[in-house]
Amino acid sequence: MSEKNKDVYIINQSFSFDIKILHCGIEQMKNHKLSCARLDRFVISYITEGEGIYILQNRLHHIVKGDLFMTPPAIMYSQHSVPENPYKYYYIAFQGSACSQLLRRAGMTENSPVLHIGEPYIIKQMKKIYSELSENTFSSLIKANIALFNIFSFLIYKNPQNHKKLNESQAEIYVRMAIKYIEDKYSSDINVTDIANYLHINRSYLSEIFKQIQQQSIKKYLTLYRLEKARSLLLSSDLTVLKISLLTGFKNEKNFFRIFKKYLICSPDKYRKIQLNEIKTH
Repeated sequence: MSEKNKDVYIINQSFSFDIKILHCGIEQMKNHKLSCARLDRFVISYITEGEGIYILQNRLHHIVKGDLFMTPPAIMYSQHSVPENPYKYYYIAFQGSACSQLLRRAGMTENSPVLHIGEPYIIKQMKKIYSELSENTFSSLIKANIALFNIFSFLIYKNPQNHKKLNESQAEIYVRMAIKYIEDKYSSDINVTDIANYLHINRSYLSEIFKQIQQQSIKKYLTLYRLEKARSLLLSSDLTVLKISLLTGFKNEKNFFRIFKKYLICSPDKYRKIQLNEIKTH
């Protein structure tokens, strides 16, 4: 009795595909004033005409026809149209444990939420989702979810970072450990040399692989992580600015003021006042 030849592939799949569409729609953004809000879900939007301004993480983005932009949950964002050319867009709202990872692999993060793609395929799939959900059947729901995965598959394929084996490289392990170290020790007086010493690798090598994988320097990542923690404390506590600066790892209040104003435009006190007023009005 002859034995049949079989090819078996063992997949190292360390992530899930847990994602669920909540709703979708078409909107004409006629508001010409900044509207601030927070969501409890992820949303991707594709502009089919017009232009506007989108602000996330206090970064301003000029969005135009053909742009796809992402809005994450629990983070204040603002958007408005250019008065003489209001924009129209399709949007899809979704949630699930896989959302953040799929968006990151697609090239959309909180620090870089806009893709200038101009691809007819994307709007074709978004229109399909809109059409299938309007049918409101089990079959159409399956088709709508397939269309959403088609969008992610297309974007992930276009992102050159994804054309490598799924096995985590040693460099990726070092970067992941560095980020974990920052999350655990950001409130202490740590720097890049301290992180490199903890990992037992050369400081220059750490800086090189971190920037290659995270698309920003490790020093900037540490600074922005501290700023985000400080920003959160400004809005969620009545602690003084000095106390917050010390709790988030800044050497002194003067240094904190300088860095805060560099990235968030205004002083910590002014930012707290403006944002708390915004929250009260929403």
